[in-house]
Order: sequence, then structure tokens, then C-alpha cells
Amino acid sequence: MDQTPNIAAIEQLFGRPIKEVRTAFAHEFARFRRATNGYDLVRVLRWLREGFIGLDPWPDPWGNIICYWKGNQGDEKFFEAAQRSIDALQRMGLIEHLIPPSQTAPSLGSRPYGLTTKGRTFLDRVPERYYRDGEPSSLSCEDDEFWTVIVEASSNQPPAVHPCISAEKPDAQQILLDYGIPRTEDLNCRITGPHSFRCIPPTAFGFEEYPALEGRVGPRIIRAWFATVVNPILEYLKLEETLLADRNWTWTSALGKLESIRPLDESPWPVSKDNLDQFIRFYPSVEELIERYDNQAVELERACGALQESLSLTTALRNVYERAKTDDSPDELGEPMNSVLRDPDEKHLGVFAQYVVNGAGELPGYYVYSRVWRKYRTDFLLSLDDPAVVPKRGPVIEAGEKLLKTVNEFVDLLKNSREKLSLWFDVPIVPAQSAQDE
Repeated sequence: MDQTPNIAAIEQLFGRPIKEVRTAFAHEFARFRRATNGYDLVRVLRWLREGFIGLDPWPDPWGNIICYWKGNQGDEKFFEAAQRSIDALQRMGLIEHLIPPSQTAPSLGSRPYGLTTKGRTFLDRVPERYYRDGEPSSLSCEDDEFWTVIVEASSNQPPAVHPCISAEKPDAQQILLDYGIPRTEDLNCRITGPHSFRCIPPTAFGFEEYPALEGRVGPRIIRAWFATVVNPILEYLKLEETLLADRNWTWTSALGKLESIRPLDESPWPVSKDNLDQFIRFYPSVEELIERYDNQAVELERACGALQESLSLTTALRNVYERAKTDDSPDELGEPMNSVLRDPDEKHLGVFAQYVVNGAGELPGYYVYSRVWRKYRTDFLLSLDDPAVVPKRGPVIEAGEKLLKTVNEFVDLLKNSREKLSLWFDVPIVPAQSAQDE
């Protein structure tokens, strides 16, 4: 039998070219795959109200998560639970993690949950026609009654999501009152819906980036973004966060640059420029942050260079160096303290100025200058208070603090975006093998 599809018949049926039909189907499939089933949400809430406290997740041979729900009396119910149902309930604040008594705790390292007050309030208002174990018996039933009221947080926190079921568009203030939130004009809230109860989109839970991604990217692209863009940049930025917080600018006098705080395209971690460009198309704020970060890294580098030059010219640093140069007292190894200071003075002065710029602490013993620095460190650092140096010191600290603020913002943006992408597209943040290697 000929299995070739009748393209003309398909185009006639849908009233559009076959290419548009395929695109529409791909779009709908992606939307359905990432949607949350409201009937599953209600089922989980009801089971928790009945005393089932948690689930034991086990993967089957096909990678699906199979769960046994454990009750307070030790009985079990078999349940295939999509993790995004749990994520959605937690996102709306309807359930919470619990630490149950040991005698009722599920076995096998389960994740126990409980209804919140908000969860009970919502469940009390769910019509009984939604009390089904999964999909409704008739796909033709009208179930476009799910709405959410999203209240934007004033700080850098995710918005609060308040669900409701209504045949008509609800009043946002009344929904908030139902959840015990006082009426106020200051709240920045909006309503999403109506949504199909069997296919609730991520936007209902305040995930605003998803519409730009829907039907255009999939798990393979997300996995490539994580491996070649997001994770490498985060590793680089987390290192810089520590250095900047400690005011260790990693300035090197020999190279005249910051060794470990570099513009992003000079990162030691491999970042794919092509994948980064693609990622930026969906997250344009990343491009602005990269530009700001690169400019501020250069600004810090120039400020450190100016401070180095000022220190090298000041008599305060040179006076300490001259004392160390004439110090022939034996160190702990019996060697004269000044035995490492026999090269031209300018070389040694440049290194000590570098240590002062970076506010270096105790140096490892294998450093050439470790013994001299250990003895004279405090005196060398006092040269930062020299009147000729102070005007150059302030810009370094200011540039470092400004860059640290940008790095913190950059890390938060990438972590939050990565978390959402991981949950939406079911892509691990770190592949299992890589996690084992760590």
C-alpha cells in the first residue's frame, strides 16, 4: 500500500501550504510537550490532602519517571508523575517540601511534600468536574477556565503566581483577597488566561521568555547552549566573583594586564561564538551585559596600570625596598634575606608594586619573593597611603566594585535562565557523566 501522504489533500483540508501545516504542527507539538496538565495538578493536590506525603521516583527503561506515592499508613499508589507538575505546584506555592517523622517517611530517599494553606484554598475552589485521574473522559468538554494572577516582585525575585478556575475573566483583586492578600493599589499584577486545563502553558506561571523559544528550539539546542555557552561563562564568572570580592585584581606588571579578569572573548573556558550569537538572539539582555562587562574589565585594567605606575615612582615603596635590599639577616633556611634582590632594582620594584596593587596576602613558599614579602608585607602595603598614590587607589576600588556588581548580575541572569530552560526542555544542567566526573 502506498504510504506517501497526499499533500494536495492535506493542503485542502487545512487551507494552507504544506510547509505552513508542518510548521503549525511542530509549534503545537512543542507547546503541548512543554505544557502542564491541570488534571494532574489537581490529582496531586487531592492525594496530598488524603495523606499521601511523597513520591519515590524511578526511571523505567524508556527514561520515564515512575512514582509510588506513599501514604501515612504505609499504603502505596502507583502514579506516573511529570516533574513539571511538581514544579508548577511549587512555583504557585500550592505545595512545599516537608520533613516528616521517620516512621511515616517514604523509603528510598523520597521527596515528601505537603499542601500549603494556599494549596488548600485553591483545591477547595476546584469544581468536582476536574476531579479526574488525568485527562477528562471527553476531549470536547469546555475546560478553558484556568487563569493566573501574576504579581511582579519589587526586588530581584520571581513573581508570585495565584491560580484560579473561572468561566469568566476573574477580578484580580478579588483573587488576591481569596488568598489572604490585602487590597492595595501598589501591587503590579496582571491576569493570564483563559488557558486550557489540560494544556497550561509556561507563561501562566510567569515564565516570559518561553513564547520566544516555543516551537523554535528543542532539547538538543538547549543542551548545546549549556555545554558551549552558559556553563563555560558561568564557570569563568564564578572565579571572577571570588577574585573581585577579595579585591585580588590579578594584575601582572610583566604583562601589563589583569591575568585572570579578561574580556569574555579572552576567557580560558571554551565558548562557542556561533552558539553564543544564537543564544543572544533569544536573550538580548546578555549582549548588553557582555558589552558592559568587557568595558568595565578594561577600565579596571587601566586603573591597576595607573596605580602600578604611581607606586613605582613613589619614595614610600622604594624606601621599603631599600631596607629589604640591605637586609642580610638569615631567613628560616639560613639564606640572607636580600639574596633574591640582586637583579636590577626596577625589576624587583615592579614585582613588589604588583603585589601591592593586588593586596597580596601570604605568598606560597615556592615564590621567589615569598620570604621578603612575608617580612616586609605590611610596610609595602602602607605605601598605598602615600599622598601621591591615594588618588590612583580610589579608581581601582571603584572600578572593581562596579565590575563585581555586573558579574553578580550576569551570574544571576544566566543561572535563572538556565534553571528555566532545564525544567522546560527536560535538559540536565550538567550531563550525568560530567557530574560523575566532578
